[in-house]
Amino acid sequence: MTRSYPSTIAGAVDHELVIKKSRFIAHVAPVASSEEADDVIAAVKRRGWDARHHCAAVSEALDRATLVDRHVLASVRVTVDHADAGRFDNLLREWVPGHGAVLGEPSYATHAQFEVWVPPAELPALAAQVAESSAGAVGVEATGVERLVGVRRT
Repeated sequence: MTRSYPSTIAGAVDHELVIKKSRFIAHVAPVASSEEADDVIAAVKRRGWDARHHCAAVSEALDRATLVDRHVLASVRVTVDHADAGRFDNLLREWVPGHGAVLGEPSYATHAQFEVWVPPAELPALAAQVAESSAGAVGVEATGVERLVGVRRT
């Protein structure tokens, strides 16, 4: 059974709504703890120090936010020659959104290396795509690392 993790948002969102000359300002932000939430609330109250009351009018702000689903993903590496780096960068950028994966930052040393965070069930699909695109010359190397990663909802 796959464990479910709560969704969050990708970044802070501010929204202002005016109804009958009254301004309603909402601010939503991703936080990792109740202490961070308290800090965000205190900052909003400082910014709106002259407000008569503070309320949680967040519905429209959340409609404007980018949602992020959190999943346990496995880290894999795809290592290619520099001559093939552009082709594999494009291949991976096109592959990840449809498979719930996230592409990390590439590194360039003697070879180009791409880090991809992939749902464990999608590892065979990625390996097959990479092998097909390289006529079997390039493989996918599992690092053995798993992490809770935020994947932007499409």
